[in-house]
Amino acid sequence: MLSSFLIGILGSFIAWFIVSRILVPRIRFAEKISEIGNQQLRLRLKVRNEGYRDILDCEVMAELRIRGLDCELPKNISVLNIPVYAPRFPRLPSSRNRLITFRSYTFDDEAARFLPRNFGNHKDLSLSELFRFEGVIGLRVTIFGYDHFSGSRKAFSSRHYTVSDIESRSYLKNSLDLAWSSDQPDGGDPDESNQET
Repeated sequence: MLSSFLIGILGSFIAWFIVSRILVPRIRFAEKISEIGNQQLRLRLKVRNEGYRDILDCEVMAELRIRGLDCELPKNISVLNIPVYAPRFPRLPSSRNRLITFRSYTFDDEAARFLPRNFGNHKDLSLSELFRFEGVIGLRVTIFGYDHFSGSRKAFSSRHYTVSDIESRSYLKNSLDLAWSSDQPDGGDPDESNQET
């Protein structure tokens, strides 16, 4: 009787561990940021759901941290919420990719006074331009979403990307790696959703 009880508990624990710890959504972020365009540069980051379950009701948040943006408080860290195309999307299926394209950041009148003089009177700056600021700590991207099976809300965060992580190349099809000039770029990848609508 006792042994059957213990076996039941052990079996339940193993089943719970597999469902809640192994068969879960898991987002992998590309190692590099892709920069494309000639006249107007655009930065993109590719992600992939490498887990076993879909992620629903996804929301993207991108934060750029800069130390000393406020010249009156040079040790303080400012956090800029960088807008993206299609910040919300209904689903990121298992084993599928998605491109996140970053938009320009708009400084309000109060914040614009902190901009370095070499930026002139421009209040709308692309992420490429923002990375030129001194004191940039890095860009961190977080994706929030619900586990399709359990319904629990999860957060998946990237590491901090710096200017050295930006390369003027597209991603390979069905891959998080960047393409070389002779490789097939990502323009027609059916696994990706174009954010620029």
